[in-house]
Amino acid sequence: MRSSSPARTFTIVGILGEVPLWSFFLVGSVWWISELAFSPARVVLLGLALEAGVLFTEVPTGIVADRFSRRWSVQISFVLIGASLLLHAATSNYLVMLVSLALMGLGWTFRSGADIAWLADQFGGDEALESDEVSSIIVRRQIAILLVNVVTVPITVLLGLWSIQGTIAIFGVVSLLGGLLVAPALDGVGNADSDLSFRQIATEGRRIATGNPVIRRILLVTFLLSLATPAVGWLGLERFLVRGDFDDQSLPFMGGLFVVVAIGAAAAVWAIERRLSDGVSFRLVTAGLIAVMATGTALVIAPPVALVALGILLHDTAWESLQPVIAGWVNPHTDDASRATVHSIVGQTGSLGEFVGGIVAASVVSFSGVNATLVVATALALVGAGVARTTPN
Repeated sequence: MRSSSPARTFTIVGILGEVPLWSFFLVGSVWWISELAFSPARVVLLGLALEAGVLFTEVPTGIVADRFSRRWSVQISFVLIGASLLLHAATSNYLVMLVSLALMGLGWTFRSGADIAWLADQFGGDEALESDEVSSIIVRRQIAILLVNVVTVPITVLLGLWSIQGTIAIFGVVSLLGGLLVAPALDGVGNADSDLSFRQIATEGRRIATGNPVIRRILLVTFLLSLATPAVGWLGLERFLVRGDFDDQSLPFMGGLFVVVAIGAAAAVWAIERRLSDGVSFRLVTAGLIAVMATGTALVIAPPVALVALGILLHDTAWESLQPVIAGWVNPHTDDASRATVHSIVGQTGSLGEFVGGIVAASVVSFSGVNATLVVATALALVGAGVARTTPN
């Protein structure tokens, strides 16, 4: 049985999976920084817990999707992320927050790669990838997710002004309901039912990831980029709120920044999709986006809050645009049997980079301050851009 509209189902899965996370990080960052007054190091450690959950489970959950069921892997993701949001909303205890973010990371890994592998199944697996059909759908889905966030972010701000913890709980319920909503569309489709064993799939995925020179370079680019990401991803928002001194208007200002990022990223992804359709290589697009991220990271160092906001805008716009580009770059270099596993290996490499980068960022910010951390992150991003520029397509 095949879904009547695989692209639409894939897009709905992405929207229902990503919108609760956008809303959570919007209200959560304001809660942690402005209301609970967490130090920069504590904020980074929250990100570290999230990446730890991803790092240690990314590949095993990818193998589960390839071996047993891509459909069930996606649905488990919704349940775990919903549970993590409800747990986070229930308390302001820092240790419980760390556990909830680790659980969120675990939930994210069940969807990471599994939904892309499911989509490829609907279009004939390897044959579809030769026409770049799946890669194009991945990019278009990202545009849809970003445009939906333009609408949901203001709603999240209004809910957050009522209650931040209540808002997080609401989106936890949305995630749980999302799993039920997508179940009929995924029913009977995308079940891997592979004849290969768990170990054989892991071996095959590792063989493709380490034996293909393009994927090896993509892994290196992903690692370098992810090393730099925690600096702006967590410290950038802290600097924006502290430098802005918005007091009780922190949430509306942060919401405004999120909306601008969503609009900018949607426009950027649309332009990128057109450029890729015209034959521009993935490596050049990736190198350009990483260079933009490096520029944004450097701007966050500047004292004026307007430049900090511009830096976050450039960094996050490029980051959101980069995700479907890297996924599209990887796709043609994988096969049906281990596609979710290879995507998971790429995701795990990114998580390893963010995990190590989070430890480095927390250490540097404790001893040398935020600016030194951002300088290191800028340098790492520039190196990543150089590696991407010289990678075969």
